[in-house]
Amino acid sequence: MARLEASVPDVSCQHCVSRITKGLTGLAGVRSVKVDLQSKALLVDYVAPADEASIRGKLIEIGYPAQEPTNKARQ
Repeated sequence: MARLEASVPDVSCQHCVSRITKGLTGLAGVRSVKVDLQSKALLVDYVAPADEASIRGKLIEIGYPAQEPTNKARQ
């Protein structure tokens, strides 16, 4: 199983969290989605046929483009 860790800076409310969760769980291969509203952090566990590109593409499609997590960007 692979994991995507990202920041979703446009998340501002529980509706955003629900929209991301629903949108990503609809992708084949996505096993779990966790969105932290306060830190704007996203964790997605997935297997094939899902991949990072398809997950990031779906996030763009639903209006929440992902960025590298703040802690990874500083490394």
